[in-house]
Amino acid sequence: MKSETDDADKKPVEAVKTTARPKITVPTPDPSTLVGATGTCDLSPAVNEVKGGLMDCRESSSGQVLCMIKCAENFRPWHGELIIVCRNGVYYNRKNPLEVQKNMKCKEAQCDPDKYGIACFNHPKNRDRREGEFERALRYVHALLNFC
Repeated sequence: MKSETDDADKKPVEAVKTTARPKITVPTPDPSTLVGATGTCDLSPAVNEVKGGLMDCRESSSGQVLCMIKCAENFRPWHGELIIVCRNGVYYNRKNPLEVQKNMKCKEAQCDPDKYGIACFNHPKNRDRREGEFERALRYVHALLNFC
C-alpha cells in the first residue's frame, strides 16, 4: 500500500546533459609477455633489427608509424602479419591497433615470395636491398684489411 509520506519523500530529479566524451584507456602490456613484440621504430633509412631480419618503418599520412618486416636470406616471416603499427617501441596489429602483435621476427626457413611478397630476401623487387648488403659487406672487409 502506498502512504501519503511516500509521495512527500520523492524529490524531482533533473536530467543533466553532459558533453564530455568517455575516456578510452589504451592497455599497457606487461613487458614479460611481449615475445617478439618490442623493438625500435626509427624511420627509414634507419635499420630496426629483429631476429632474422629488420623492420622498415615509415610514417603514414595519419601520423602513425607503420613497419614492414623484411627477412634476411634463408629466413621467412614468422606469420602473415607483415605490416604493423609501432607505438613507443611496442608492435601492434594493424587491423586492431589495441592488440599487441607478437612474434615480429623471421625464422630460418625458405621464404616463398608468392606468400610473403617483398618481405622475402629473394623477392625480385629486393635487388637494391641485396646489392646494398653486398656493398656494406665489401666495405667491412676492406676496412678490416686496411686495419691489419
